[in-house]
Amino acid sequence: MGAQQQEQTRPLQLDMRFDGATYSPSQDGARMLGELKKVFEYMRGGEWVTLAELESNIGYTSASLSARIRDLRKARFGCHVVVSRRRRLNNKATSQWEYRLVK
Repeated sequence: MGAQQQEQTRPLQLDMRFDGATYSPSQDGARMLGELKKVFEYMRGGEWVTLAELESNIGYTSASLSARIRDLRKARFGCHVVVSRRRRLNNKATSQWEYRLVK
């Protein structure tokens, strides 16, 4: 890879096999696929982002966003590497998790 070329993120695989005890393909499939695509597109730049930042920028609830981040790690959606770490808030003892999609 040349110095001028930017490292690329693997494309999102869309095997459409979401799962879970309450998952209904007809009721949840399109919504969850849309969420997954938006999370992937937002995170593909490789910047650190919290669930709150995702929520304010692309919508959806933190619970849904967290689930889509977990989906990105699954083989059927591309086996992407998503790393996490704690972000300290205002030099206080409190923190929140942030995530980054590794290119």
